[in-house]
Amino acid sequence: MRRNHIFMIGVLASLTYVLTKRRAAPDKQFTTAITADGVTITKYNGHSKAVTIPAHIHNRPVIRVAQQAFKDKNLHNVTLPNTIQHIDNWAFANNKLTQLILPNELISIGDWAFYNNALTTLTLPPQLTSIGDWAFYDNALTSLTCCPTLTHVGNWAFAFNALTTLTLPASFANKIADETFHHNPIKQITYEREWPPLV
Repeated sequence: MRRNHIFMIGVLASLTYVLTKRRAAPDKQFTTAITADGVTITKYNGHSKAVTIPAHIHNRPVIRVAQQAFKDKNLHNVTLPNTIQHIDNWAFANNKLTQLILPNELISIGDWAFYNNALTTLTLPPQLTSIGDWAFYDNALTSLTCCPTLTHVGNWAFAFNALTTLTLPASFANKIADETFHHNPIKQITYEREWPPLV
């Protein structure tokens, strides 16, 4: 009987170890910094070409991707949670991303954040206010959907892409920095009037 008890304790201990290890495994992919507001991903430690960033780590929301966290990682695909509010300078630069869905809660994108990737389409989320210099420089964008909330678009932000036509919010006209769309084969830019909501 005593042997049975010892055996059962051993089995339960093994199960606890396995389950704990599985829960911890996603966290080990990332080096993080924890603040009062949430978690910042400071470094990607994995080797996979496809990465899913969790919405929560240690029961806190993941709100920021730090400078160079995923730079030069040969990434082909990344899935971002809607909890992320800030993507810092060089965060995903020098990869091979072809598709990207930006988080709905995203507020800012830093300089060079997605420099030198292979993105073909991009939709800017509704809360976004700032795009840094060279943020999407040297991709393969043929389609760009803008949002009216932007207050700053940096120099060369969308330079060296493949955009031929642009439809932009009217308020966007005074927020485009020098050379924002440099070296795109743009033939037409349309500024779309923003109608007030119906009451």
